[in-house]
Amino acid sequence: MWQPDLNGRTGPRYRAIADALADAVAGGELQPGTRLPTHRHLAEALGVTVGTVTRAYTEAERRGLVEATVGRGTFVCAATEPPSPKETAFTARLRASRSDAPDPGGAATVDLSTNLPVPGLVADALAQTAAALPGPERWAELGGYQPAAGRAEHREAGAAWLAATGLPVDAERVVAVPGTQPGLTLALNALCTPGDAVLVEALTYPGVRAAAHALGLRPVPVAMDGDGLCPDALAEAARRSGARVVFTMPTLHNPTNATMGERRRRDILAVARDHDLTVIEDAIYAFLDPEAPAHLAAMDRERVVHLTGLSKAVSPGVRVGYVVPPDALHARLIAALRASLLMTSTLTLEWARVALDTDIAGNAARAQRDAAARRQDLARARLPADALSTHPHSFHAWLKLPAAWSTAAFAQQAEARGVVVSPGDAFAVGDDPRAVRLCLCAPEHEDALVRALDTLAELLATPPASVGPVV
Repeated sequence: MWQPDLNGRTGPRYRAIADALADAVAGGELQPGTRLPTHRHLAEALGVTVGTVTRAYTEAERRGLVEATVGRGTFVCAATEPPSPKETAFTARLRASRSDAPDPGGAATVDLSTNLPVPGLVADALAQTAAALPGPERWAELGGYQPAAGRAEHREAGAAWLAATGLPVDAERVVAVPGTQPGLTLALNALCTPGDAVLVEALTYPGVRAAAHALGLRPVPVAMDGDGLCPDALAEAARRSGARVVFTMPTLHNPTNATMGERRRRDILAVARDHDLTVIEDAIYAFLDPEAPAHLAAMDRERVVHLTGLSKAVSPGVRVGYVVPPDALHARLIAALRASLLMTSTLTLEWARVALDTDIAGNAARAQRDAAARRQDLARARLPADALSTHPHSFHAWLKLPAAWSTAAFAQQAEARGVVVSPGDAFAVGDDPRAVRLCLCAPEHEDALVRALDTLAELLATPPASVGPVV
C-alpha cells in the first residue's frame, strides 16, 4: 500500500499528502492506473482524520493526478500532455503552497497556524536588501572564519536593533546567533545540565519545550493570569522544583498576547533574586509594542538573558538573532556557540547589517506593525470580544472556545471548512486551555483573512452537535 512520507512538508496535512502524491506520480513511484489506499486505510496509516485524506484526494483530483469512481476507488490517472508554460510543475506547486491561493472551484484554505509576518512585506524587504548588498571585495573579506560572537560591525548592527526595540546596550555585550530559537537553545545549554527543571509559562511557545527536551531538561509549568507569569506561582514552582532558570515572554506573549506591566516585571525579578533564578527573556515581538514597559534585561542586566531577532520584523528566512547575556554568562554562551555551531554565518549577518544600517529593517518593522493593526481590527470586528485576547499591534489573537467545544474538535471542523488554526494544546505544558491561536498576518491578502474570520465566527455560533461529521 502506498504511504507518503510527510516529514519536512509544511502547511495543512491534506495539502502535504496531495504534494507527496504529486511527487510520487512525477517520480514514477505511482504508475498510471495504480489504485490508491482507501481513505480510511491511509488515514489510519498516517494518523490523520478520514476527512483530511478525503480533502487530499479531492485536491489531487483537482490537479488532474487521480480519478475517483464510486464503488471502485481512487486511481492514478493515465499520463496526459505536459503542462502548459503558464502552469509548470514548479508554478503549480508554488501556487498550491500559498496559504490563500484560490483554486478553480472557488475553495481555498487559509492557514492561520504559523506566526508569520505579512508575506508581501517580507518579499519587499528581501528585495530591497539584496539590491543594497556590497560588492565582491566585501564578500571576499567575509568568506573566512570569523569571531564566534560576530564581527564588530555585525554586533554593532545588533546593538542598534536592540536599542530600537527598547534595550540600549554596548555592542561588546551582544552575541550574534542564527535566530532566536538557537539563541534560546544556547542559553539553556550554558545555564543547565541534563535533568534540570526549567520553569516556563503554563502556555508557552512550543519551541521552548522542544529546546528543553532536546537538552534533557524538564519543563515545569507556572500559572499565568492576564498580566503573564504570576509571581507567587513562580516562587512556589521554584521552591518545589529546584529550578534555576525561568523562561518568559513579557511583551506580547505567544500565544495569549499578555504583556506584563512594570509592577509585574519588578515582582518577577524580585522572585528571581529571592530564588537565585536566571531569567531568559524572549523579546522577539517587542518591536510591535514600543509603548511596553522596560525590558527585564534593562531592569536587571546581571540576572536576565535577553533574546531577540529579525524573523518577525523582517523575514523568517533570515536566520539572525541577538543574545544579550549577563556578564558572568558571556564566556559560557560563546563556548556553547563554538561547540555547537562554531560561528554564526557571517554572510547572513552581513545581510542583516545592510538591512539595519539602511533602515530597510526599520521600515519593514513599522510596515508589519501597521499591517498587524489593520488585521487586529478585522478580527475584533468579526469575533466575540469576550472570547478574544488581542493587542492592537500583535501578529496573533488567542480565541477562547465555548464550553461545548473541545480544542481538537474545533480545530478539526475549522480545517474541514478551509481554515487551519493552532490548537491551544500545542502551547500547553499542563491542561488543555480550550482555545486556538489565530495568526492574523500569515495570509498574504486581507480578503483571505476576512474569509477565514467569518468562517470561524460562523463555526463558533454553531453548537457542536449541529455540525455535520467530517467525512
